[in-house]
Amino acid sequence: MKRSPTSKRIDVTGLLKRPTVYIDIDDTIIACVWDGSGFDLRPNVMTQLRVLKELYNVRWLTCWPYEPLEQLFHSLYGQDIWRDTVYEDWRASLHLGKGEKVDAVLEGPEDWYWLEDPLYGTDLIRLREAGLEHRYIRVEPRGQWSFADACKKLFTLTNVDAERLKAVGAKPEWFEHL
Repeated sequence: MKRSPTSKRIDVTGLLKRPTVYIDIDDTIIACVWDGSGFDLRPNVMTQLRVLKELYNVRWLTCWPYEPLEQLFHSLYGQDIWRDTVYEDWRASLHLGKGEKVDAVLEGPEDWYWLEDPLYGTDLIRLREAGLEHRYIRVEPRGQWSFADACKKLFTLTNVDAERLKAVGAKPEWFEHL
């Protein structure tokens, strides 16, 4: 039996105090890693996502529909990642005259960060007008290490140091360039 996005159950014990991290898929965790290449997962991204879900409330903010994204994580042996994160259906607000991804971010939890490929236009303007552009962490759409670099910036902004990483079973080198 398939479950709808709203039927997903998450243990909220301890989650309320953690910042929310919105993560995009295309050009963020899946990108053109090599010049002239097609889309690939960035290096270590599944391990990095496992660490992020232990430190933050992770929400997928993507154009991917729910079921194909769930299938992607299952095919990548990421059932634990999928189970412990939330799909944000930002397109559900289209009928309300909204539809920008930034609406989901601005109307969501108070303490959030957004890992996203370059923002332009309305999304970026609305973040600036709200005084929240500093919570957007730009992930360059090409190359191997932009997602890892964005994670390190997130750690700096949220005071996650090597000791905190170790406390959740992670190693800082998992976010370094190989």
